[in-house]
Amino acid sequence: VLRRTKKSVLKDLPEKIEKNMYLDFNETELKKYNLLKKSIQAAVLDDENSSSELKKRNHYLKIIEGITRLRQGALDFRLLPGEKKNTTLNVSTKITQLVDELKTVTKEGSRALVFSQFSSFLDLVADELESENLKYSHIDGSTKNRDKEINKFKSNDTSVFLSTLKTG
Repeated sequence: VLRRTKKSVLKDLPEKIEKNMYLDFNETELKKYNLLKKSIQAAVLDDENSSSELKKRNHYLKIIEGITRLRQGALDFRLLPGEKKNTTLNVSTKITQLVDELKTVTKEGSRALVFSQFSSFLDLVADELESENLKYSHIDGSTKNRDKEINKFKSNDTSVFLSTLKTG
């Protein structure tokens, strides 16, 4: 197997820029997150204290599912099952900040890659990019013509490329 690095192939590429940002939930998000966390903890403790073998076997699956739900809630509560249709939910703090950053980056003439494990999160980001009239390319597991989306980004038709981790 031949493994080539970016440096050995394209020597003139600039270094990758990573920017870590730490955001706080707004008050509503914090309340919803804490309620979600408490309900998951209660369900896990209920299984742990149960005498039922079936509940005990599902205990670890419930923990993994709970962690996934917390990760989704930390991004945007509309990712949780049954919440997407909830029109009372506002755009999350994270999506708002991400779109603001992407607007800044594109105004500077730079381009950005956005990766997420959750394709539904990228759909929410895409909705916000459209509302801001920002052009983007988007691939995930359901994309039929990946080359078209990749070529749009390569040819500078778009400045933002949204991709799931698996397809990226």
